[in-house]
Amino acid sequence: VCVCVCARARALVKVIIDGNVSAETISHVCAAVSPNTAVFFEPTSNAKALRGVPSWTKGGIHFISPNEHELRTMAGHVAKSGGKTPTSTLEADTDVQVSAPVSRNLQTMFGAIDTKKKAAEAFHIVLTMGSRGVVLASSLPARVNTISLTLIPPSIAPYVTSTSGAGDTLVGATVWALLTHHRHRRHASHTRNGSLRRCDQARVSRALAVGVRAARLTVMSPHSVAPAINAAAIYNDGKK
Repeated sequence: VCVCVCARARALVKVIIDGNVSAETISHVCAAVSPNTAVFFEPTSNAKALRGVPSWTKGGIHFISPNEHELRTMAGHVAKSGGKTPTSTLEADTDVQVSAPVSRNLQTMFGAIDTKKKAAEAFHIVLTMGSRGVVLASSLPARVNTISLTLIPPSIAPYVTSTSGAGDTLVGATVWALLTHHRHRRHASHTRNGSLRRCDQARVSRALAVGVRAARLTVMSPHSVAPAINAAAIYNDGKK
């Protein structure tokens, strides 16, 4: 199965993989994808979050979406494994509020990425914080010693039926928005440039806003993925 997946991965723009597979499988997939394919890792749980750490530090994973507990677990593992001393500074929008421990954990995670990879490609941590929204932390090639933080505000649901599937919906809709924009840009420019491995923070932030609105629909639904989710609903929801 892994061989089949890896063979197909070379033709993909983006690959999503979660903590339900082994660290070895994650590593194989990251090694198999093309130089233009971005890998998104969804930790799933505290224990399973560790499975993505080796590939993240090698620069094979470009997006991860931990909650605060998973981030702490991953950063703690990096620190115990003899990770580099963080040297990056944090630059946050005025509406971003994160604790000192979260700041240190972000610095540890970005400081652990292979230096050459970080100088050439973009890396993003999508920190999910429930009712407080999502903080997007990004390291971009032009500013390798700076971690930029921006807040994607929560899209408050009038009621909650179930939170099951909200995280998967957030990731799925965000990636869909990124890919939709990517296809439109390629069509307009007739070029294959603009890899999601070099995706700027503003573009990821806009895609996350779509993901947050999709997650809002899911928590209002008894289903793991709300049947009401479609392009019109998640793009127009924020304009109502």
